[in-house]
Amino acid sequence: MRRILPGALGVLLLVVTSGCAAPPYEARGMYSPAEASQILREHPSHAWIVSGNERRELGVGGRIEADGAGFRAVPAKGRGGSHVRKLEDGDAVIVDEAGHVIGIRARSGAETAFAPGSASLPPNSDEVLVQETADVEGTRLAAGDKIEVLASYAPGDKVPGLGHVEESRKLIPLVAGSLLFAITYGPVAYVGFASSLKIDRTLLVPGLGPWIDLLARPKCTPPDTPVALPVDACTGETAAKVGLVTSGLGQAVGIVLIVLGLPAEAVLVKDNAATLRVGPFGARGEF
Repeated sequence: MRRILPGALGVLLLVVTSGCAAPPYEARGMYSPAEASQILREHPSHAWIVSGNERRELGVGGRIEADGAGFRAVPAKGRGGSHVRKLEDGDAVIVDEAGHVIGIRARSGAETAFAPGSASLPPNSDEVLVQETADVEGTRLAAGDKIEVLASYAPGDKVPGLGHVEESRKLIPLVAGSLLFAITYGPVAYVGFASSLKIDRTLLVPGLGPWIDLLARPKCTPPDTPVALPVDACTGETAAKVGLVTSGLGQAVGIVLIVLGLPAEAVLVKDNAATLRVGPFGARGEF
């Protein structure tokens, strides 16, 4: 008994503390090149260069590197970057005979040319998407350029300018389920350990044990006596079956509550002690 019950509760505690870890918290923010350079080195990130009305994609794995007194942006390895050119009033899209976007003519008459097949304009959109060729040297950033970063943060990480990420679980169903399971599993587990009936060993199986034992128990047959007994000889067996059903239901409800409380959620704790909770299947933050 001393070895079995602590062992079962130990497994339960291990599942509670280590199962269903929180998914990464994803935060999107606008940073200076220096700030973005550090974030991209420390966290899985997707980045874009924001320059005026253009938004240039660096991809997952892109980086920002120091370049003399400034910085340069290097696209993700093995791919070229892409950027979005937002059309302004008076801009005209230039297409070739095949219908490919090959340039933009501004109201002033200035033209921006694109390689055939590298640009596209989705229907009902005012943004031209331009796919660039890979540039291992990267692009030098202008003084006013910003870097938009979508980064993943694990519990314990700091989110620049916002706070830090913690892991949290739903304690009420988790604690209630653990207590209910312990209360309903403990007594039948003791019976299963101490009973002389072989079938009662199944009571050591969490959740299913009471139902297996209930279905497999031998049928109670009152002894054939010439004188009627003052007490029903099967009263004890009936009470045992009631106890098995009660234990089975209690363990089932306890397990359900534990399962509901197990999934962890990412909690963003702000610097001013306010908290923002996000769900167990993903999280996003904007700042």
